[in-house]
Amino acid sequence: AVLPDRADDALLDQLVDDTQLVEHIQCRRVEGRRTKVHRQRVRMMLLAIPALLTNAAMYFLPEQHHKPCAVVYHALATVFFGAAVVVILQDTFRKQGIVADQIIAGVNGFLIAGVAWSNLYLLVDTLAPGSFAVPPEYVAELQEVQLRRFEFNILSFATLTGLVPDRVTPEGRVARTLVWMQAAFALFYLAVIIGLLVGLR
Repeated sequence: AVLPDRADDALLDQLVDDTQLVEHIQCRRVEGRRTKVHRQRVRMMLLAIPALLTNAAMYFLPEQHHKPCAVVYHALATVFFGAAVVVILQDTFRKQGIVADQIIAGVNGFLIAGVAWSNLYLLVDTLAPGSFAVPPEYVAELQEVQLRRFEFNILSFATLTGLVPDRVTPEGRVARTLVWMQAAFALFYLAVIIGLLVGLR
């Protein structure tokens, strides 16, 4: 009668050990995810802070320093917003089942991607003036920083949605290449997000 009791005790000890092992593995996974999220936040902050500083510098420094600040700002902003889209997509792919957060994240990723492409266009236009054609009546208006960014945002989101911009149009080879690349990106993005949501349904 003793042997079955010992067998039960051994089995119970094994179950306890297995449970503790599973809990340990889950804790390690949670810690690993937290560490990864922390690293991502640090990297994003390292991009965001210099971008904000260079953007603010354009309003305080003399005009001859505006172009270098604009180059640094638009380069960092392009990388920052592009990285944000990648993080959103990675988080969307990791989740199981369709939840409202995934749909909202997909929409946010699409909008953030539009801002990333807009900054890339502004970077190209700053480094190579004339890459984008502007009607003569709007040239003076686009000398103002905020209006210039606004018009390039229109160009970016028009390209994402298949519309034709009426003020700023690509003229140079690099600019035209970026425009068709953005149009292709928009198609693939929508296809991936819709396919993912349908597959998880």
